[in-house]
Amino acid sequence: MTPSPSQKPLCRAPPTRHPLNGLMGPKADDAYLSAQTMTNMNKDLFIDLAGGRIRCRRCQAQSKRSGEQCKKPALKGKAVCGFHGGKSTGPRTREGRQRIASTRTIHGGETRAKRRERSASDARMRNFEDLIHVLGMTTAPRWRGRKPNGYVAITTVEQAKAWIVADALGLHSKVKF
Repeated sequence: MTPSPSQKPLCRAPPTRHPLNGLMGPKADDAYLSAQTMTNMNKDLFIDLAGGRIRCRRCQAQSKRSGEQCKKPALKGKAVCGFHGGKSTGPRTREGRQRIASTRTIHGGETRAKRRERSASDARMRNFEDLIHVLGMTTAPRWRGRKPNGYVAITTVEQAKAWIVADALGLHSKVKF
């Protein structure tokens, strides 16, 4: 049974020609699906609707709690359904774009201000480590990894004394060694 012209399909059918191998029709979808499942084993890319008459992309959102993939169809031209952010257009006004640019992070868990605070705290801890090494209070190995922004190494006893005084007065960010 085919839908009447007055009925709109729930989603648009996938493209008839795939760049993967140039096949057309259902076999192309299956070839595309098999190639995609090799790289993404636990996500279904297509979903059959209306008793198999309509085939469209499946929402790629995955539940944190159960680990299951969303069972709704993705919106046209999107990878997710409307519930999982497919309807989002992003900020439209200049103020909205500036607000997003000032708070934008990779995962949204922190702001740039929090990152600056943490970097300053990490730099202070690195300076404490330098201090105990310069004063001979430890021979333990030093921290490995990336140095935080604002970190200036303390290498001499004179620098250590200056850093202690600056830290006690709250001026350690203004004193350069």
